[in-house]
Amino acid sequence: MTAQIHEGLAIGEYHKLERLSPSGIGALLRSPAHYQAQREEWATREPSKALRIGSAVHLLVLEPELVPTMLPVAPTVPKRSNADKATWAEWEASLAPGALRLTADERETAESAAAAVLTHEGIRRAELLKGRAEVSILWEQDGAPCKARPDLITERGFVVDLKTTEDAADFERSVAQYSYHRQAAWLQMAAAAADIE
Repeated sequence: MTAQIHEGLAIGEYHKLERLSPSGIGALLRSPAHYQAQREEWATREPSKALRIGSAVHLLVLEPELVPTMLPVAPTVPKRSNADKATWAEWEASLAPGALRLTADERETAESAAAAVLTHEGIRRAELLKGRAEVSILWEQDGAPCKARPDLITERGFVVDLKTTEDAADFERSVAQYSYHRQAAWLQMAAAAADIE
C-alpha cells in the first residue's frame, strides 16, 4: 500500500487512529496494557508546562496563521472578584477546541524560543521552514498499519522535526528520555513510504 499524506487532520483525530506510532511502540515494548492506557490517556491528559511551551513554539514557528485561535492571550486580571471571574469564564468559553492555555511567563518563553528559530541564519538559508506543516502520513509497514506526523515537509523535500528542551546544555538527556532517536527513525520510514527523499 502506498503511503497517504493527509493535510488538515486535527491532532486529536490523528491520535485516535488505530495505527502504530513511535510512542505507541514504546508503550507496547512495556506491555499491551501500557499501550491501551496510553491511547486512553491521549484523549484526556492535561499537557505539562514543557508540552504547552513546546506546542506553542510549534504554532509560532510552523503555523503562525493558527496563533490567534490556538494561542489566545489570557486575561491579565486576577481571579479575585466576581467580575474578574466572569471575565475568565467568558474567555474560557470562547476558546477553540485544543487551544493552549499559557501563563504570561510560558507565552514569553515560547515567543523567545520561536524568535530564535525564525531568525536563525542557517535555518533561513536552508529554507527549512517553507513547506507543509503538521501533515499526517499513513502507511503499512510489514502488514502493520502505521502513522507519523512530521512537523514539516519542506518544499525542498526535507522532513523537519522541531524539538524544544528545558536544558539545551543537556539535550542528550531529552533525546534518551523522550526517545527522539526512535522518532527520527520512524519519520525516515514514513518519508520513504511516502516517496519523500
